[in-house]
Order: sequence, then C-alpha cells, then structure tokens
Amino acid sequence: MNKVRDWRMTAPWWVSVIMGVASVLVGFLLLMDPGVTTAVLIQLLGLYWLAMGLVQFAGLFVDSNMWGWKLVMGTLGVVAGLVTIQHPLWATILAPTTLAFLVGLLGLILGVTGIVSAFAGSGWGSGIIGALSAIFGLVLMLNPVGAGYWVIIAIAVAAIIGGTAGAIMAFHDRNLEKGGQAPGSHGELKSRAA
Repeated sequence: MNKVRDWRMTAPWWVSVIMGVASVLVGFLLLMDPGVTTAVLIQLLGLYWLAMGLVQFAGLFVDSNMWGWKLVMGTLGVVAGLVTIQHPLWATILAPTTLAFLVGLLGLILGVTGIVSAFAGSGWGSGIIGALSAIFGLVLMLNPVGAGYWVIIAIAVAAIIGGTAGAIMAFHDRNLEKGGQAPGSHGELKSRAA
C-alpha cells in the first residue's frame, strides 16, 4: 500500500471531501478568471515559502541535525517568499511561463529520444510520436508566455477532475469504513437482487 493511500485511510473521510471540493473550486476559479486567480495563488505560494523558510530557520535552534540543509532551505524559502510577495505581477507571469518552458523542454527531450529510438529499430510509431512531441516542445519553448495561459487552463481542468475523483473516493472510503461494500461491488449487487 502506498503512502498516499495510507494517509487517506488514516485521515477522516471528510478531509478528502473538503480537499476535493477546494480543488474543484480553485479549478473553476482558474477557468473563470485565470489572471486574478493565478495572482492570488502565487501570492499564497509566496506566503507559504516565507513561512516555511522561517520554520526552517527556527528548526536550526531546535535541532542542529542537518543544519546546513536547514540554513539553505530557510534562506531560499525566505528569499523566494519575499520576492514573490514584493513583485506580484512579475511572479504571476514568471511562474506559468517557467512551467510552460520546462514542459516544452521535456517534450523536446522526449521527442528527440523517440526519434532516435525509431531509427534504432523501435518502429515508425515511436518516431511519429517523437516528432510530434518535439514540435510541441519547441512551440512551448519559443512562446512560453502564450503557452503559460494554456498551462493554467490545463491545471484548472486537472484540478476539477482530480478534486471530483478525490471527493468520490472519499465517499467510497466512507462506505468501506462503515463496513459496507464499495458501491458497484458484487456484494451490493447481490444484496439488491435478493
């Protein structure tokens, strides 16, 4: 059993429902007004980085193990948090643009790898997918600002789908927790038939 599943099983089922609903809400807000919602989320991220940096610094005084790591992480957290909070417009444009550029770079690398493997004998399918991936990667890398908008939209759609799935799984887990059968399982079908 993986760690995510273990956590979900130990946390109350309603925590997953709240997380799912929050994810769906953020997804819809990103779709309705991507610019403002992204700016707010980036500012929250800046506050989080600042708080985590300060916690890392406080951890130096509580436990001196791995003090170098805590010092570096604390410094990076405080600097990233302050820069993000002090320059909200810059951070709002830079975050999705950087993500789009990195996704483009990954697409280019995977595309070139697919083309090379096609010539090494893995077939034309690998070459075609590799070429499409490389083209997609180049488009993202050559226009990362424009692609940043579509990255935000993709994150919104993923948040809506993931939040919905998380809430459904929470209700599924609640049914299992009560000792009942999972919805759609054979035991439920047999009990309905009887």
